[in-house]
Amino acid sequence: MDVDKLRKTILQNRSCENYYIKNLSHVKFTCDFIRYDPTIFNIEYLLKHCTLNTDITDYLLDNFFCTIYDLINYQPLSERYMIKILKNKDPDVIFALTLYQKIPCRLLQHYLSVMDINMICLNQFLDLQFIVNNREIISWENLFPNYLMQNIFNETFLAVFKECPIWDHVATSNIPLSILLKFEEKFTEKTYCDLEEKYNCNRSDLNICALTEKMEDQTLNKI
Repeated sequence: MDVDKLRKTILQNRSCENYYIKNLSHVKFTCDFIRYDPTIFNIEYLLKHCTLNTDITDYLLDNFFCTIYDLINYQPLSERYMIKILKNKDPDVIFALTLYQKIPCRLLQHYLSVMDINMICLNQFLDLQFIVNNREIISWENLFPNYLMQNIFNETFLAVFKECPIWDHVATSNIPLSILLKFEEKFTEKTYCDLEEKYNCNRSDLNICALTEKMEDQTLNKI
């Protein structure tokens, strides 16, 4: 499509969110195209429905076409802006950053003193090195339900951290019951209560539940 014609069409549909969803969501805009005349866009719809490179998002933010909250909610931030936010130490913005953005572990580690470890554990993917380095302050209660962490929770993880206060919280993860039961000597009363509730059985039947779960998983894998 002719560039001028595209600009005209975008301007004509500026208030139509459906146009952004159907026609612009797969367009790879260049920063030069945006900079030529950003006023043709509905910036909210642009951020919500289009994948923008960091040159574009940095430009929009630097030139006040959107707020930092808009950008945090809808687009992946560049590390440059993550660092800028963390250095500014605004707790509300850092809260939003931790909630909506994927922050590299090295930045989490470097700026840990200005961040909420509970929010980090609940919303960020943490590599093993970060968890080992910060095992004394990790919020296990928030870490185990974290959906981003489920692939890292396995028998090896439990073996590495078995001496940490994890056992009140392991039932909130997707670790198979058969693996959890290998560490039954570490179970607390809360571990048993949570597993009984999760599997709707008495603790004396947990081994049967583990076998049933394993068989169901094997059946699903064959489908």
